[in-house]
Amino acid sequence: MQCLKCEECFPASQMQSIWYIQDCCHLVCRSCVKTCILSKYGSESQVKCPVPGCECVLSVEEMKSVMAGEWEKLEASLMEKMARQTVTCVSCGHKIWLERGEEVSGVAHPRGGFLDTLQTEHYLANRFKCPVCSTEQCQLCQKSPYHLGYSCQESQGACCRYCLSPCESSLCVSQECRKKADGACPKTLPCNHKCFGFLGEDTCPDCLECNG
Repeated sequence: MQCLKCEECFPASQMQSIWYIQDCCHLVCRSCVKTCILSKYGSESQVKCPVPGCECVLSVEEMKSVMAGEWEKLEASLMEKMARQTVTCVSCGHKIWLERGEEVSGVAHPRGGFLDTLQTEHYLANRFKCPVCSTEQCQLCQKSPYHLGYSCQESQGACCRYCLSPCESSLCVSQECRKKADGACPKTLPCNHKCFGFLGEDTCPDCLECNG
């Protein structure tokens, strides 16, 4: 079989050297996939198939499988690098040296339960709140507000603000969620989260996601 990236051919006895990428069905040698992951992971919000022109995104599980025992080392190196970076606010342009958050435990996950170790590490290293305009964002992928409980790659899809189920916008098609939206305040708070107050209120309450 031939790698579609480097075009090297592998005999049947070396099938373990070829990786089948799920979404695009491309066959790429492990060496090319690993090189792609090492060069892209952390510097870009998504790692795409290394075959030229392919826009398919590698899943976290695929990357873990390819990297095998090197994955934890890669994650540790990335977290250390991110802790020393500066960040620019996506709203006002204010630049500040990003300091790692203080160690915490028991941070609530939006879908219930608590953040696991890796999610907590991402939160401490990447969640940034601008001291000038209060915008909350991820310093790695620049998404605002910060995608609590999800990696940059996992957060690319939209979800319903009420039930958190995947959908094409911030509101799903369920009648219960749409009923809540009809009576909700339409304003966006300074932190870029939607207000969870009620329609017609004179003053918006504090952000539930930032202070909940």
